Amino acid sequence: MHIFLEENGKTGNEVLDLSQWLTLTVLMFEQKHYAEVSAKFCKFQRPVDFDPKLAHIKHVLEELEEQIHILDISSLEPEDLQTQLDHCMASIWNVMVTALVLRTTM
Repeated sequence: MHIFLEENGKTGNEVLDLSQWLTLTVLMFEQKHYAEVSAKFCKFQRPVDFDPKLAHIKHVLEELEEQIHILDISSLEPEDLQTQLDHCMASIWNVMVTALVLRTTM
């Protein structure tokens, strides 16, 4: 590069300026690339409160698994059906809340 510039009448100061410009360009590119990689890395790190949230979600899922028998209709009496419906609605609510927590945590 230096020989090419000398052959075309460029001075040493212009070579230094071009060298500085190339150095700054590479440095800016590397800084931008580092920032992008750092941002991606941060996305995949575990949040500080990950383990307690995971334990809570596991507990809720275990409770739901224990209550799955509620979906079995054992009686066609309106009072019994209403009780089962109330339990099912509570379980659905727990599932919705847990899904929201999962989306925001993970």
